[in-house]
Amino acid sequence: MSYFILIVLMATGTACAPKIPQTKNSPDRADIQTRDTTIREQWEARVKELGLLKVGKDYPAKRLEILQPLLANAPDEEIRTEFERIRSSPTAVPDMSEYDRTLLQAFVETTVKNGDRDKLVYLLSSKCPPFIATVPIELYLAESGMTTPLLVLFDSYEKATADRSKRFILEVLKRVFGPVVQEESSEKEFLAASKDWYLRVGSKLKINIHYHPAALDDDDRELFLKSEDLNLR
Repeated sequence: MSYFILIVLMATGTACAPKIPQTKNSPDRADIQTRDTTIREQWEARVKELGLLKVGKDYPAKRLEILQPLLANAPDEEIRTEFERIRSSPTAVPDMSEYDRTLLQAFVETTVKNGDRDKLVYLLSSKCPPFIATVPIELYLAESGMTTPLLVLFDSYEKATADRSKRFILEVLKRVFGPVVQEESSEKEFLAASKDWYLRVGSKLKINIHYHPAALDDDDRELFLKSEDLNLR
């Protein structure tokens, strides 16, 4: 019987087989579960520490301020993935989560800072945020330092494929150029007249830094400062 058992053990390879110790470099379950937190998790934790009541009206700017260095330190592939996720999201901008809205604004900021006009148009043609922090998008672009910055809005409108994107960009263009361009009979004529006017006098325009589309003062609902020596029409 003992001889028979020995034969079986040898056949199955279990007899006298040396035990292979686990290498210390093999990750265990705890190691696998311990990973760096995502950008969103880091951002949400820091925003929670910030507290709305502590910063008041500066809260939107602080949220953006917290996110930018997190993006700067993230892997390039993760940034590209997040950029495309935001741009192609089926969710309308007003319905986005607080994080996604802030991320969209951060991508606009970064793209403007890098001077990448084509990428900016690519983004805004799909997802155009109404504000960057508390600054209206049209004022933010006008003050960005780019050459003829408001042409970005015209280009974004032309490249927009979603109706809601086109409608919002058109709304922005109307509140910017409506006060200075004579009423036109069609949307196409309005856009053409506005773009022509901007190309003619855009370099001479002075921007109203107090502009807001919902300002109580009528003058502050106009992006361009009035000038007697400039033929605005």
